[in-house]
Amino acid sequence: MNEDDSVNTDSRYIISEKQYKEIMYIATDYIIGRDSSHDVQHALRVCSQATKIIQSMRSGIVEDDAWSDELCMLVVVSASLIHDAIDHKYVDCEEKKQSVLESIKVRLSKVIGNIGADAVALIITNMSFSQKKALTTQELAPFGVLRDIVRDADRLDAMGAVGIARCFAYTAASGQSFYEARAHFSEKLLTLHETLVTPQARAIATELHDHMVEFVRWFDQETGTDNVERWNQSCGKG
Repeated sequence: MNEDDSVNTDSRYIISEKQYKEIMYIATDYIIGRDSSHDVQHALRVCSQATKIIQSMRSGIVEDDAWSDELCMLVVVSASLIHDAIDHKYVDCEEKKQSVLESIKVRLSKVIGNIGADAVALIITNMSFSQKKALTTQELAPFGVLRDIVRDADRLDAMGAVGIARCFAYTAASGQSFYEARAHFSEKLLTLHETLVTPQARAIATELHDHMVEFVRWFDQETGTDNVERWNQSCGKG
């Protein structure tokens, strides 16, 4: 592929291969070495899903003269690939988080410009499921819809068979029992479909949610619901 060839064939939302590689190079620096629940492959899946969602939308989804379709795509790709750079499970110090954010903005600004880099920083700080005070779509205007796209794509990757695998991968990597993973389904994973914003993501989520419900049914049957309840109680969750 030549440098001027597009990453996708949609005439509205395209970026060059050169831009994609530069963004990917930056993103990899912040997530390399993570366990398989939040590794580079996860970032690539989120990027792929987010790209599909934005490509299915009309041109000009950000209604601001400063925001071209190309800039929208650059921000979606960048935020998708780099969204876990400041995940609290891996960066638990506020000072370190701010340092990483500033580094990201400086490096990304050279590829997607200051407006795009600042937007990416705001998007990735307002995505977490556990975050109680995330900015709303309106508060992130004019690019709030881009955050919704990336966040929906990220949550879709926490659902279905991949979501199940990621849940147990993180549980194992953090030294927890698989009963703790089971508890995570009730606390978070089985509620994700209700939090999605874009129609495209909601449509995809239906089948993925059903897969998880069926898995939990078999898990509880094979392990015994009482065992799960006892584990929850021992963790202070019951």
